[in-house]
Amino acid sequence: MTGAFVSILIGVIILLGIVFEITISFSIALEIFFGIVFLADGFKVFKHPKNDKIGSLIFGSILIMDAFNLFSENLSFWQIILLMIASYLSKAQMNTLQKKTAIPVVSINNGSPGSMTEKEFKQALIFLAEILNQEERAEELINYFNQSKLELKSRTAAAEISMTVYIGGIGNKGAQGITSTESNYPPFTYLDLKNIIEEKNKSNFTISKEQFLLENPDLIFIDQGGIELVKNDLKREEFKYLKSYQNNNIYQLLPYNHYTTNFATMLADAYYIAKIIYPEEFKNLKVEKKADQIYKKFVGEAVYTEMAEIFGGFKKMNLQ
Repeated sequence: MTGAFVSILIGVIILLGIVFEITISFSIALEIFFGIVFLADGFKVFKHPKNDKIGSLIFGSILIMDAFNLFSENLSFWQIILLMIASYLSKAQMNTLQKKTAIPVVSINNGSPGSMTEKEFKQALIFLAEILNQEERAEELINYFNQSKLELKSRTAAAEISMTVYIGGIGNKGAQGITSTESNYPPFTYLDLKNIIEEKNKSNFTISKEQFLLENPDLIFIDQGGIELVKNDLKREEFKYLKSYQNNNIYQLLPYNHYTTNFATMLADAYYIAKIIYPEEFKNLKVEKKADQIYKKFVGEAVYTEMAEIFGGFKKMNLQ
């Protein structure tokens, strides 16, 4: 099966070489060879979902894209290897790759994909900045993140709320339904909010349907990564007795965790939650515009519309 896949892949790459009119030099041939090796290993993720397979898939794609000049920057094969940010490779694999190539391999992951904390995120920015000579850019992003958190806290410090809140649909090795939740949910903590249920020493966990109904939160926020499963859950008669269901207070958030964390989206979610829970304090806030401001700061482009097209965007659940 693997041999057949590799043969097909080689055929496709030869065809692409003709289309892109690429002269196959030794370095490009070497890059394509390693790209095929990594892709062949990476596609096993669909049969055996492991982090190292995802890493192989990503790195193989990078090599093939660079071979066909699909990047805006011209990077050589050796430059890519030299600064390989191997977020999904295990330590043993990175050591093996470094030993075989005799070239430094760099990793910014703590070994637990999907659980990168804010502290680890900032440490990673500082670490990469030193390698890439982008210290000012790292400082800019860290300061922006801190100032945004400070704004959220300062604008809500004097406000008092009695409503209870809940986050559901949190992914865990795939999409999950409404009873999949999270302790110390960052967008809540930035606003001094607490989930209706917290469990020590656990990030993501599932509560029982009975406990969820008993807690009966006033407001429910749903991670759109699990939106289809949540929609199915809400068709169940017992969930229709929830206060949040009856009062139409169920809101959708953009997902920010998929094997690793998108801190820009996390921040945008926090502002949307603030707009819902503290309408007076954030009455002049246009959440879509704010999200675009955040994305532009982090990735250079205002991409909220594209994110909304993919996931659904900030809005209430349609309970009809």
